[in-house]
Amino acid sequence: FLVMLLFLFWQWYLAFSGTTTIEFWKYHASVVTVPYDFSFDLVRDNLFNIFGTYKLVRQFSPSLRQPPLTGLEWSFFLKERGIEEDGEVLFEPGKDGAERRDAPSIELVERASESLAV
Repeated sequence: FLVMLLFLFWQWYLAFSGTTTIEFWKYHASVVTVPYDFSFDLVRDNLFNIFGTYKLVRQFSPSLRQPPLTGLEWSFFLKERGIEEDGEVLFEPGKDGAERRDAPSIELVERASESLAV
């Protein structure tokens, strides 16, 4: 009973914080880099991302509704900011030491690294 209760609290903590177990451990085990935080500022928005509704009764009722975000939104969001799928900042110099045209600018890389540090 105690193990199930701890598991229940752990799952609700993850739901309220808007992370998965893998994201939680990646964030807390990383000393060198800080991975991108996909969670929202409000607990209400994190629960909406999981259950697809803001209504408490509908959150606990069984349904077949689609989640509001598919994951593609995050990939385009991060790609625009020069961040790879694993959270690393993209920066590839050209052959002659100049930046490539499709590589992000220095300002974009600095802004991305600042947003990751927050």
